[in-house]
Amino acid sequence: MNVSSIYKTLATVSIYHNYFLDNGETSFASMNTDEQAEQLKYFDFRSFLKITPTQETLKVMSGQKIIFKLYPNSILLAIKVGATDESIPFIPLEDSLKLNFNLYIVDSYFENYTALELDTSKLMFFSNESPIFPDPASFESIPRFNQNKLIDGDYLYEGKNKDFLLANFADNPLLLSGILSIQIKSSNTADSLINNDGSLKNTPPHFKIQFDNQKTIWKYIHRKDEFEVETKQAMPLTKYGYIKLENPTDFKSSPPSPDKYQFPNPSANSVKLISNQLYSEIFI
Repeated sequence: MNVSSIYKTLATVSIYHNYFLDNGETSFASMNTDEQAEQLKYFDFRSFLKITPTQETLKVMSGQKIIFKLYPNSILLAIKVGATDESIPFIPLEDSLKLNFNLYIVDSYFENYTALELDTSKLMFFSNESPIFPDPASFESIPRFNQNKLIDGDYLYEGKNKDFLLANFADNPLLLSGILSIQIKSSNTADSLINNDGSLKNTPPHFKIQFDNQKTIWKYIHRKDEFEVETKQAMPLTKYGYIKLENPTDFKSSPPSPDKYQFPNPSANSVKLISNQLYSEIFI
């Protein structure tokens, strides 16, 4: 009797953040394949986001022979397949089966460098299938990998809809920032994990959660020489790369003797909200 120990990919979810992947003013999206690969060498989403299966999902994965693996820029779901046909799950999957994961923000500066109005009243929800919300709400499906879609307010829920999601898709609401829910069969065929006959897809679905980096007005403060200057426009916050400010036209008003001073890029911990505008304060 043949005993299968072969696992095949069921789905992949890539997790990106432009704060870590952009290089100064050069966006990750504008880079070629080699340049993107170089940026990804230094990236690990686990520095800002923790993902754990719910207790119910752990039981489901154990029973269905599904494994969950974390990588620096993605998570992988793989399933045990039959010994004679590797396109057929070892244990058949029900169409309505959901795999739910708790999302926790673990970096206290996440809101500073992320272009997302996330606070404790709101919950991120990413899924390939729309739930039936108690209150009217629009639903945006989790983006596929080849879509140039950034995470925005369309993926945030509050009030009764947040309570509904916590009650039905999560098991530990304490400090929870979001939920990832992957349903085996989606009403959108492209987002389904299996074919109509229950077999695995030749090309498993690949989803993507990509956060955008925050943009702020950079305010430079020189206490000794008693002046303040700020950039004309909001500038992107990035962990890597450098945005050089050397032209007086970069600022709303020209700094005194601009050749005398250096204007370093700000860190993520210096963001302040002043009159509905985000500022990064840099003391020089």
